[in-house]
Amino acid sequence: AYTAYKNNIVPAIFERDTVGGQVAINCEYSNETTIYTAPFDFVAQAYNREHVLCKSWMQTAALYGANNLINYEEGSDYYNLLLTKSSPNQTRSNNPLGIVINTSSTYGESKFGTDNTGNNVFEPKANRKGDAARAMMYEMVCYDGLSGGWGLNELLSQAYQQDQNVLKLWNQQDPPDKWERTKNEYINSLQHNRNPFIDHPEWARCINFDSIIKTN
Repeated sequence: AYTAYKNNIVPAIFERDTVGGQVAINCEYSNETTIYTAPFDFVAQAYNREHVLCKSWMQTAALYGANNLINYEEGSDYYNLLLTKSSPNQTRSNNPLGIVINTSSTYGESKFGTDNTGNNVFEPKANRKGDAARAMMYEMVCYDGLSGGWGLNELLSQAYQQDQNVLKLWNQQDPPDKWERTKNEYINSLQHNRNPFIDHPEWARCINFDSIIKTN
């Protein structure tokens, strides 16, 4: 599924027609527009399939190595992959998503810096914050129990620095729009499962994502 993203997802979801027989796509983190002649190529267009919940955070990274996870379901799940320019993706690295208070760098509408606790965080553009939050929450719930717990305090690397309250805030501030709901339907047609937080964003309030247990 990971290698097929170029053919399965990019043309159907992201590409739109423009002048001169070319197509355009936008980075989901920075909103930068890229115009090219199809077919899409990750190297030529300098794009990545961004794991919103980082590969290095995943419990199975300890078993298989983070770079090998694209060969496994949890590392190739389309709901956890955003289409992003390489530059903001590399800046994000394996840092948590958050609200930048002190900005170190910007790329388009995205920025990187420290939050109110002093942690390095990456902040995507406003109308993809909810999308990113729902992708991360989906990945945790979907794969919880695979080689261990997938709560933020249970995952590897810098997952423990990810503030679930930020994810829940963005889930409320940027609710699923028509584009995200359509994407959900399309991925469901390929994977035969859904992101429940796109269908029911209010369900996020029912879960403590630090350990994937029901809240009071």
